[in-house]
Amino acid sequence: MSFDRIQEKSKNYEINQIIFSYQKKNFYIKKGVEELIFGSENFERSLKLTDDIDEITFNSILGGDILEHTFSKWIKDSLERNDEKYKTLKKDCSIKAGENLKEFILNNLNLNSEKILELLQIYDQPYYYGKSFGAMHLYKVPSNNECKIKLKDIEIRVPQSQLNVYFTFEISNKNDTNAIIFRVECRYSHGQFKGIPEAKLYYTDNVNYLKNLYTVIN
Repeated sequence: MSFDRIQEKSKNYEINQIIFSYQKKNFYIKKGVEELIFGSENFERSLKLTDDIDEITFNSILGGDILEHTFSKWIKDSLERNDEKYKTLKKDCSIKAGENLKEFILNNLNLNSEKILELLQIYDQPYYYGKSFGAMHLYKVPSNNECKIKLKDIEIRVPQSQLNVYFTFEISNKNDTNAIIFRVECRYSHGQFKGIPEAKLYYTDNVNYLKNLYTVIN
């Protein structure tokens, strides 16, 4: 759809006329005789206006630098701001991708408890942790073999058009049981359709809630 949109727009331009420019980096998209030209004064790549092309081939022809500073910037400037059909389609795709991801995880779950606990700074050996939670206390942090962890829930959310996946883990030991929620944001960090989407992990809660798993020393 995105390439179709810019082909439609190019019909209103003359040969060699600039359709879009990213002045910060001196990149542009311009109309050729029978192609669209992407690039800068130092190097250019072209795609025929009649091309019915898939994303992988499209990316390989343009290359990452050109794609990021031309087509990706044009999508952000033109489609994401002004094209309601594009925004609706993007959200629908994110929802479908999230549903597929959730189904895949539930059908192929192989939980690496040690790696998840490592994110929470629980390791293979116990250690002591001094922190002020209103008053100064010394805590003993348990080792990972003292903790049990299980995936309790996966929730898919798409507030606007970006896929967010919420993972709720239940962590327990002899002291307590805590539910910890991670939010994973799935996005193209360097522009739409540039390479493989990235997943960035965030805590949704204050990790200090884990103190209930610790042993109070004083």
